[in-house]
Amino acid sequence: MFVSHLFAILWIFVGKIDQQNQSTWIQNAQIQDKQWYIQYLHSYYFVVVIMITVGFGDINPTNNIEIILCIITMLIACGVFAYVQQVKEYLQYFWKEYDLENKNLEKEVIDQLSLSLKKQLLLDANKIILKHSQIFQNFSDILISLTIPLIQEENYPPGVQIMDSESNTKNSIYFIQKGNINVFSSYDKDCNNKLMTLNSGNKQNSNAYIDKETEMNQDKIDQDFFNEVQSQTSIEYLPQNKNKLLK
Repeated sequence: MFVSHLFAILWIFVGKIDQQNQSTWIQNAQIQDKQWYIQYLHSYYFVVVIMITVGFGDINPTNNIEIILCIITMLIACGVFAYVQQVKEYLQYFWKEYDLENKNLEKEVIDQLSLSLKKQLLLDANKIILKHSQIFQNFSDILISLTIPLIQEENYPPGVQIMDSESNTKNSIYFIQKGNINVFSSYDKDCNNKLMTLNSGNKQNSNAYIDKETEMNQDKIDQDFFNEVQSQTSIEYLPQNKNKLLK
């Protein structure tokens, strides 16, 4: 906006310096007798148009000085947009590295804890997820405690396909912590085959195609490992509708 403001003032100056000798954009727009803020509004509009588009043709440079200034304006606009994009990419990289560094630091701190304290920390952090799950409401705290070490945290950027009908992750149970995902009957964005949108709090164990609209963080439990843990606890029994719940 600041660059646009400067060039808007410059365009008004250029349009007024030689009105007696040659035609200017101000005369073509028939605003030479208008108040200053009307002229500024037209000038600002013209600057924004030539910066972000190829122009609409309603206001045009009418002499050589204005043509040169128009070219300079477009070149500087390209440089500004390129600089902004570079800064954006740098900030994205910085925050990605910062987030990765924090996760590595968190992992180092957790690894320094004793085994019992680490287990208790994982239990407190993930117990809420399992306790609020429809599947695990049928199990005791013993099985839930044995299941917690099986949880694997995963992060996905937007627009990535998580699984499909042939994926080797289809036997996993997913718990969405943050973000949302779309479930499709087939992975074709050109077709309207969206079945549903899942967000935080939903469980997903579907063979449908899944695609994310926003960056997502989720926990995953491998179903085969869970069944092995469950079979080792003689006091636990899967409900009769286990298959229905897991599907």
